[in-house]
Amino acid sequence: PPPPLPDGCQGCPISWDVPGGSFLETFPVGRFSDGHGALPFTLEMPTFDNPKGRAKTCQQQLATTDPCSECAAIHKEVDRLRPMAVSAAPHTRYQLLSMLQLGSLARSLRAQINDLKLNSLNNTRRIGNTLARLDTFNVLLMALAKHDVPRVHQLISAARRHGDSLHTILNRVGEAIKTVYRPRGYAKEDLEMANLIYRL
Repeated sequence: PPPPLPDGCQGCPISWDVPGGSFLETFPVGRFSDGHGALPFTLEMPTFDNPKGRAKTCQQQLATTDPCSECAAIHKEVDRLRPMAVSAAPHTRYQLLSMLQLGSLARSLRAQINDLKLNSLNNTRRIGNTLARLDTFNVLLMALAKHDVPRVHQLISAARRHGDSLHTILNRVGEAIKTVYRPRGYAKEDLEMANLIYRL
């Protein structure tokens, strides 16, 4: 005798050939929840390798081995989802991603966080160095303003011990002199002549 007919529609088998993982890892199961982007069918899994979909409008009354028209349309939704499971559009809501995509996104975000931490440390170190140089410049400025030659000599010696080049030190001293020294009553030509005589 022929096999007995099922009591009603048995849903539609889901053919899901997305590489990278199992059905549950690559299928966006979050889309089965209600709300924006929700799928028009539910998931049934008699076994892990044999997923089936059932349309939410399925009446389960058609006693044949073929799915009803509502369930038969599920394969179109599956075809629409397959490219999204392979490569989701940027800024896709997390709920609409597969477990595999969420894992990849988590690793990417973790890498971005590590890069931001490294940049923050580098910026903090750079700011600290800048503040230290500014503090040294201010101390040198005060020493020059007070004509404190021993203090200037001490600062220059300290800069040499810290690895500053002679060119850097001279530039720093020159900038400090420009800040505190404002000649009055002399023309530029007079100063240049005095400098020439001094060097000769």
